Amino acid sequence: MYSRVLAAGAAVVMCLGLTSAVQSQPRRPAPAQSGPYLPLNEADALSIGAGVGCSCTLVAGERPPFRDLMLLAGNALTTRTRAGRETCRVSEAQVERINSGRTTVLNCNARRLSIRISNTTAGGNDDSGSDARVMVSEGRRSTEIRGAWACAC
Repeated sequence: MYSRVLAAGAAVVMCLGLTSAVQSQPRRPAPAQSGPYLPLNEADALSIGAGVGCSCTLVAGERPPFRDLMLLAGNALTTRTRAGRETCRVSEAQVERINSGRTTVLNCNARRLSIRISNTTAGGNDDSGSDARVMVSEGRRSTEIRGAWACAC
């Protein structure tokens, strides 16, 4: 089921942007909610630099165009809002918790993120895909973002 998303995960590592890689792939529906986040662009992907190891992207959207809303590369979580690109530091322990499927809470630029991935399917060559739910809380407002968590090493 996640083989389509796994192919997209490889695009993150190559910094080519997931959106173009998955637009032609059919996916299960996901809510259109994206909270305060705007889609990442190619410059955001290129900003992570080379040699970060594994990268994971939160891909949201019901049908093309899909939206890459978060990029976790190394110890940095990159997002984009109306204010521009935002980067938060994530500890090794938090990265490990996220990728092991345990709910992980991060405080990132005055927002509280609760990240939960499930139904992980391993692909070939260190790729994986999962269902993802991210609860974004800012003050009294909360938005749930659902999508796929695509990773590649």
